[in-house]
Amino acid sequence: MPETRTIVKTRTTTRTPSRGRTCIRIRETDSILPTLRVLPHGVNRKRLEQAIKELRLPVIIARDSSEADVVMTLKAEYRQKTAGLREAEDRGLPIYVLKSNTIVQMGRA
Repeated sequence: MPETRTIVKTRTTTRTPSRGRTCIRIRETDSILPTLRVLPHGVNRKRLEQAIKELRLPVIIARDSSEADVVMTLKAEYRQKTAGLREAEDRGLPIYVLKSNTIVQMGRA
């Protein structure tokens, strides 16, 4: 699995008590995160792309389970145990189950 170097910028706002001015400090931390290939199953692809972009994660959206490292699906889809999910389970891929099809849920997973 290829590694991607990402730069995470942390923004801290502090207030100087004597003068009442606001100081903004931006700190860059260099972290190495492995590129993860996610297969969305029943998950809105556009929302997943938006979550990846907002969180600045090194994620590639896979087309099928042979390309994927993990599978992301909805609770309702997981209960149905479709052929695609069974295939992913047979391959031993981790399956992340989301309660709802929202960017917040995708970010938590």
